[in-house]
Amino acid sequence: MKTWDLQDWWDVSDTCQSFIKQAIKHGWTKDKIENSVSELSKDQKQILTEVILSRSDELREHLRSKTTQISNASLQDFDWQMKLAMSSDKLATVQEPLLVVDLNIRESEKKKAVSLEMNKLELEKMITSFEAANKVVQQLKS
Repeated sequence: MKTWDLQDWWDVSDTCQSFIKQAIKHGWTKDKIENSVSELSKDQKQILTEVILSRSDELREHLRSKTTQISNASLQDFDWQMKLAMSSDKLATVQEPLLVVDLNIRESEKKKAVSLEMNKLELEKMITSFEAANKVVQQLKS
């Protein structure tokens, strides 16, 4: 009988966690789970499948909570203004619309103010990023 060293244990643990995450994330069925671990014995497949399916709601909630723990900062309030830059020190006439967004962020017990000034292109990039983030959140919810 072979004794595992610490690295072997970590490798097995990481592999199991990754497998369970994939099964929960993609909503695998009993057959899909069992087919994905074809190298295990019949009893081991059955136990693994029962554990994943019976605890899927708890596992999904745990994955969501881990995702939200990426940052403890939260948006409390925001304000925005539209401005028109008429000129700059380099150009006599610019006439470029600018959006100024003031964000009030709470991080732990501290409040922090962040101000962003964006032109049209930067605003479009930010909106695209928010839409992509929203899509990921919606996929995690389903």
